[in-house]
Amino acid sequence: MVKHALITLLTFLVIPLYAADVSDLSYDASGDTVAITDCDTQASGELVIPDTIEGKPVTSIGSSAFSRCAGLTSITFGTNSKLTSIGGYAFNFCTSLTSFTIPDGVTSIGERAFYGCTSLTSVTIGNGVTSIGSSAFAGCTGLTSITFGTNSKLTSIRSNAFSGCRNLTSITIPDSVTSIGEVAFYLCTSLTSITIPDSVTSIGERAFRNCTSLTRVSIGNSVTSIGVGAFIGCEELRIINFSSDSPPQNVPDVISDSPRAAIRIKPNATGFGEVFGGLPIIDPDSITSIQ
Repeated sequence: MVKHALITLLTFLVIPLYAADVSDLSYDASGDTVAITDCDTQASGELVIPDTIEGKPVTSIGSSAFSRCAGLTSITFGTNSKLTSIGGYAFNFCTSLTSFTIPDGVTSIGERAFYGCTSLTSVTIGNGVTSIGSSAFAGCTGLTSITFGTNSKLTSIRSNAFSGCRNLTSITIPDSVTSIGEVAFYLCTSLTSITIPDSVTSIGERAFRNCTSLTRVSIGNSVTSIGVGAFIGCEELRIINFSSDSPPQNVPDVISDSPRAAIRIKPNATGFGEVFGGLPIIDPDSITSIQ
């Protein structure tokens, strides 16, 4: 009798996950377009979000719409998707998602949109995205690959955007980016090198703090501001290459505390002095093993 009662109790306590489909979605279709507002957190497996619902184009994923849908392994969009925005917290703690492709029509990724998606290993960010919100991919500890479109319009990477992505080994920042926010890549402990393109004008405070595998940084010729401690805790850092003819105007006394780090400048560059940002200036040809 006791055993039977225990089995009955467990039946009520354990609610099985089921395969996801459109019936799991809540949405607002009151206007000319559709916004996805919620999803049943018990849904699991692969979910395809259709191009249209009730004959109207799906254009937005609302704030927290898929938050904590831990059973979803894949979310994809149709080839004719009209999606333009992904709201804040939209997919946070979707801990079974393994990959995600953001359609070209999307222009913004909200704050913490993919926060804590620990199984996410790869992300493809479409050409239309102009801004990656604060902490958008923070805590995505499994993320190894981020791919941007060849015609990316991304202009800003906000604070904490990729912080804690400890398995991220490399990232190519698009030439369209003009600003990198504070602690944007904090604790990306597998990053070994980073190239800041010529389009970037500012690097935020502690942007690459505790990137403990980082050995080489190349900084483009448009950077005018580098935040305090931009490379603090990058203990393996050897070389920061500056491609500009003169030093950035707004640079603090300390950008890195690595005992082996040095700055290499162009042969014809002027105004750097013997020490810059707390680091020694070396002869451009003195280290040939690191380019």
